[in-house]
Amino acid sequence: MAPEGPGQWEQEVVRLGSAQGVTVLRDFTTAGQVTFTTAGGGIAATVYKARTPDVTLENVAVYLVQKLADDWQTGQPYALVEQYVVMVDDPYWGRCIQPAGFAAAPLSQTFVMGYRVKGRILQDGEAVAEANVSLEGVCAGGGGEAVFWDSQEFNELIWSDTLATYVEGSTVHAPIMTDAEGRWSFICPKGHGAIYQREGDRRDGTPETAAEALPRQLTRLSAVYHGRRAELTEEVEAVIDVLSGKLNVSGEPGAWVKVGALDEDGEGYPIPEGGSVLVEGLPAGEHAVVQFKLADGWDSSWGCARQVLEVVEGATASVAMGAMQQYDPGGNTIAGRVYERPGVPAAGIAIVPINFETMEVLDPIASTDGGGYWEVEIPEEGLGGDPWVYDGTWGCVPLIGFPYSDVVLGARAYSGFAEIYKPEAWRKGTRGHANFQYVPEGVWVQDNETNEVFATEEAAHGGYVTTETLPKFKFVGDVNALLTSGPQLREYSLRTNGEVLLPEFTLRSQNFEGYETLAGQYRAAGFYPEIKFLIGGKVHGGVVTGCQAEIGLTLPEAYRIGLEFGEHEWFTQVTAVSGGRRACFADLLCPYCGGPTWRDPDANGYVRGFCWQCAQMFGTGEAMDGRTHFQTPTLAPGVGKTLQGLCVPRNGGSRAYPVNYHWRPDLYDENDNYLVQSGTGQTTNAPRWFARHVSEVGDGLGFGRLDTSLSPAFTAGHDLEWFGALPEVDRDLGVTQMKLVFAAGYTQAEDVTVELVCRLLAGGTETVRVAIPAGTAGPSESQAISDVVRIKKVGKWTAERRGAPYTGSGLYVAVTEARVVEPAGATCEFVIVNDAPLLASADGVPVERQRATPAALQLGASGASGPHLMDDAVGQVFLFYAREGEVWMRRRAGLPAAWRGAVQVTSDGDNSEPCAEKDDAGRLRLLWQHGGDVRNAVSVDDGASWVEV
Repeated sequence: MAPEGPGQWEQEVVRLGSAQGVTVLRDFTTAGQVTFTTAGGGIAATVYKARTPDVTLENVAVYLVQKLADDWQTGQPYALVEQYVVMVDDPYWGRCIQPAGFAAAPLSQTFVMGYRVKGRILQDGEAVAEANVSLEGVCAGGGGEAVFWDSQEFNELIWSDTLATYVEGSTVHAPIMTDAEGRWSFICPKGHGAIYQREGDRRDGTPETAAEALPRQLTRLSAVYHGRRAELTEEVEAVIDVLSGKLNVSGEPGAWVKVGALDEDGEGYPIPEGGSVLVEGLPAGEHAVVQFKLADGWDSSWGCARQVLEVVEGATASVAMGAMQQYDPGGNTIAGRVYERPGVPAAGIAIVPINFETMEVLDPIASTDGGGYWEVEIPEEGLGGDPWVYDGTWGCVPLIGFPYSDVVLGARAYSGFAEIYKPEAWRKGTRGHANFQYVPEGVWVQDNETNEVFATEEAAHGGYVTTETLPKFKFVGDVNALLTSGPQLREYSLRTNGEVLLPEFTLRSQNFEGYETLAGQYRAAGFYPEIKFLIGGKVHGGVVTGCQAEIGLTLPEAYRIGLEFGEHEWFTQVTAVSGGRRACFADLLCPYCGGPTWRDPDANGYVRGFCWQCAQMFGTGEAMDGRTHFQTPTLAPGVGKTLQGLCVPRNGGSRAYPVNYHWRPDLYDENDNYLVQSGTGQTTNAPRWFARHVSEVGDGLGFGRLDTSLSPAFTAGHDLEWFGALPEVDRDLGVTQMKLVFAAGYTQAEDVTVELVCRLLAGGTETVRVAIPAGTAGPSESQAISDVVRIKKVGKWTAERRGAPYTGSGLYVAVTEARVVEPAGATCEFVIVNDAPLLASADGVPVERQRATPAALQLGASGASGPHLMDDAVGQVFLFYAREGEVWMRRRAGLPAAWRGAVQVTSDGDNSEPCAEKDDAGRLRLLWQHGGDVRNAVSVDDGASWVEV
């Protein structure tokens, strides 16, 4: 294939250090190679994804960049110098320019556009085949660090005879899976602008580029398997060895030890004659060890200090428990140890005698030292009562055991070790994503009586664990109540935002005898629920940028969720804030099955942006369009809304930068064509989302109806709180812009002005006058949809930037009154509905547990500013925007019609932020910013010509 000249694509001026060049030829790699022919000789480029083993990058665009003369900006035409560099540029793999300076032909360059990360999954040293591996990265930029997930798990597709199509099956896969030896590998793109670009991965080798800060870069990357993480480094195999820890315990032959992960009661092991026992198959993390002796049961004449130690994955830890100390039951010494939780001494705890005959709490007889140990010589007259821990924090606990007592006052709550019971961050139906088992601030423990909250953190073995110790018993100040009822357990609940996962639980007991004993009840063991919990929610939807192109079947996923206009921008970063920052990238996930979309430019039938799995099932590389679709990593359900931040690469991937956006969570519903391939405008088999008007749900009243032939003429509808409570909606609604629509066959006989009293978000009202021109009509045989008249013509971007209660923005929650004001006695009939979308909030998206919240995002276009979209009384749609200092306009004759070509309105530069409206006489008035001034112009021919006023 011959290289393309600049006639087939737009040339670009490229900076390289202090010099500049222009792209003059473009070609696409075959077997990783491209060759350009110049007057000075051939210029060759070989492009790899990664080396050793070599993987070539196929069908990627390679540009020949020729140097511009130093005076090229004044030259007519610009002058070129016979010096060159080669540039590889791809949305996913990024941009790279070589060599570091322009050079004469002949020239040969080798590009490596990615780096390989790899790992291995083992269980107790044995390979785990077909294990699903996920990647978790931290990207810095855009206001801070954010976590993003790649290679998320997805469900296989299986054929449904009932639906006659493929649906989600029960088997869960991931884009990265281990082989028979438990090994996996992944090639990360590292070109400039790529998702996995690191600090050292630069567009070119010039000092000027090295001095620039990267607006977005990868600072840490980890492999994740069932909640375990291993940090990844280029070409270094990262091993996750589940249940591979070992612990060598030495102690007194004939005694027993219990070994428990976290604060569990642990498994018992006898110490043989050799004096040590090896415990295998332990998870990584903290383990508690206690040594004891058994007679008929736990022998309280022997004591030994507990110990806590860290067991490392794949390694053997050691602990020496030492010889046990014997206490004489016939002597006059009693002693014991008190622990906050297993192995963590409780220092400074008073040992208090309680006399249940006189109902007295006596003075302390001892206090625990730094190791939790206490010892008392019993006087001839006795202690005066039974020894207790009588503490306002740790509660009332008897010191069971004579002459040696071993008491544990509390423990931590944590998720269970069995994978079946571990919490999951997200689940679709009965299948889940077991790799991500914890969401920061996603779950916490609360004391049911005091409402004290105990935060959780991620445990080493996956899942969560409370950061603090939970006391097992309450403090009972009434000694009579303590005698009557005995020690009283503290009750806790497990919670997530707005929901109680487990309403009541108490801490377990640690028994040495293998069955429940009285002594064991006062040795707390960590609590874990043997139940599956799902924590967190997601935000998903479509995202586009720009203000030029009408969205249609070229961007079906964006089109389905109600985006009006825009263009596709590759791999847009979406950042959500709820507890912690989470980021995702558009174009990585299939909106149908959740599978991976094709990222490489390979010419193999898998078109970039389309799903691998759907392509295989449906037999075409264009089976499922995933372009523009995004899905955030799981978010902890936060209080209030989740704010969105967006970051897209500039044209050509030269930089990434934050952009303004307009988000649109609509009133979504799945229609009858869900999961089928037929349907209007449906080129793929994804769900066809559509936003309903509020007159089509509930009792059909919408926001109200006006019919002057009735008495009273106005029938009040509902507010958004009412609509939000409908089962069809199932989400909070906040504000919406509204419009008037007309019944089928209806035509407005004369010009009429109506007055509507609209309720604002804060409860006040705003009275708005709305002009309905004569001839405004409802649906008919020649017109499929009703003419619409917007209550207030304020651009949605402009409206949403205003603060609550959004006075003057056209964002309301209800209409409380409507009446005709002129001419007197005029007839009129209309229904008030939402001008889609119904906004949950103008500044965020609600996140709920076990739910993916839909949100459509339109971004401000690169190089354009202030897009303003409006319609007029006859249904024409106008789009105004600023680009490169000039104001432009596009128009179409109603929603079903095509956009007409762009018309330039200004021509003197420094123009921005246009805003337009039509008056009752049909004159189109345009206002815009010119430098520090405001200008305006009027058109009487729908923008064909303008007169500045």
